[in-house]
Amino acid sequence: MRLYVHYQLDAGSNDSFKIIYDTILNRLITNHPHIDVQYVASPQYMSPGEPGGISNITLLNPDNSRCIVLSFWDWASDILASNNGYDQYSVVQFIGGLGLTDDNIMEIRTRLGAEYIPFQYPIAYGHFDQMAEAVNNIYLPSTKIRKAFFAGTAHRDRENIIQHMKNHPLIDFSPSFGQHSGGLLSYYRHACEYALALSFNGSGELAMRDFEMAKLGVPVVRSRLLTQFYNPLIPNVHYICGSEPCSDAWMIYRQTTSKAIAEQLVDAIERTLPNDDLLLVVSHTAQEYHTRYTNTTYMINLFFSLLRLEKLYD
Repeated sequence: MRLYVHYQLDAGSNDSFKIIYDTILNRLITNHPHIDVQYVASPQYMSPGEPGGISNITLLNPDNSRCIVLSFWDWASDILASNNGYDQYSVVQFIGGLGLTDDNIMEIRTRLGAEYIPFQYPIAYGHFDQMAEAVNNIYLPSTKIRKAFFAGTAHRDRENIIQHMKNHPLIDFSPSFGQHSGGLLSYYRHACEYALALSFNGSGELAMRDFEMAKLGVPVVRSRLLTQFYNPLIPNVHYICGSEPCSDAWMIYRQTTSKAIAEQLVDAIERTLPNDDLLLVVSHTAQEYHTRYTNTTYMINLFFSLLRLEKLYD
């Protein structure tokens, strides 16, 4: 029996992806000596969501074209598109992926015939925990600036929403971390001065700040998430639900105006900032969630507990 393990060796310079992918490969080789496990390199320039793209690792049986996919891709619904690279394979198990609606998941199960299981998402920077410890944020709302803080680029719908919020007295918009003289560490310290972090959808439904702020203990207010995780992120427990979700779990609000989304977020900020009890609960539960579920050791063990390798061969 043969098994090809397909991913980009440098994982797009994402430290956590590389640890996860390399460990999966090595553990498959060690745990399955009866299978000829081979690493298959990917072309350097390809879509992150394609087979072997930086956001996916694909386990392929080359003798029958069945494959299992572990995905961290922002637009995981690409698996359903034509000419996505996976149309030459038979996907039997699809684990993870961001930005999937209930309809997407049903289509993966029915049209592709694949077992779908939600997963988790790691912080990209291997040194992030060390930086968080250096910041050493002790979260007490009474000691923080009673405002919401946002640092990041303004693009697509995000820019339109910000235009309706930028002059609000309870929201501070700051240069993104790349413009802070101290880089990431300066950005994290700045964020920890505030009682609340405002997050907009990123390249997909989630942004890295959702996870960064959780680890730092800064409560996040954001749109309701449609993306599912193996360990669910619960609104008003792990984050403050600030507005309705994007209808397609992406970053374009197709059924609501940018002004209406901005008004919903402002209302949530105004209601949340005086509520110390809610702020403290979300700070604690989000930080605990990050500690338990977004480290690479947990995710590697979770992957192997979910993996059904026999689906490639039976």
